[in-house]
Amino acid sequence: ISSDKVCTPTQQPGLLGVLVDTRRQTVRARAAHVAEALAHLHSLRPAIVHRDVKPKNVLICRDGSAKLADFGLARPFPGRTANDQYVMTGETGTVRWMAPEAFRGDPYSLKVDIYSWAMVAWFALCGQAPYAEKTLKDLRRTHLELHDRPPLKGRPTNSGVASLLSLARAEAPGDRPEAASLSRALAPFSVRRRRLLPFW
Repeated sequence: ISSDKVCTPTQQPGLLGVLVDTRRQTVRARAAHVAEALAHLHSLRPAIVHRDVKPKNVLICRDGSAKLADFGLARPFPGRTANDQYVMTGETGTVRWMAPEAFRGDPYSLKVDIYSWAMVAWFALCGQAPYAEKTLKDLRRTHLELHDRPPLKGRPTNSGVASLLSLARAEAPGDRPEAASLSRALAPFSVRRRRLLPFW
């Protein structure tokens, strides 16, 4: 797997899973890097579905860039498009970052990674794990009945960001953007010289 945003065994990143940073330009750049990694994985043939996107699997390098790591749960995806759904192992991943359809054991698509990306971005903005106050029983009810999402409380965001995160963590996988579209939307923030653009 070749991409500068995907971590290989020969690389030695710096801090592990340290995503929370008060500087908005850092948050948006790291979110863009993870989106780039997913776009690369999903563009392969066959595509690769990561299935465990979470802060501990995002490595922060010494230069401040973020790389997606830990492919222990990753699998080749048999579909031709990002919205094709297949029966794969349910409840695979880490529950607080897991897409509702994977949590329920439903057939799922590459869009499970998009949902998890949104939860990681939310964590980077808000500084706590999504649903941190909920037990596993509460979380099951959240996904099966309530369909709640954690609010973007305490961090300034513009309407464009709120819209992007809302789409990426939509209940219906078909309503979430594909990784390539997400990466294109975030591309201006991945480049150091353009980090001062307003986004988060």
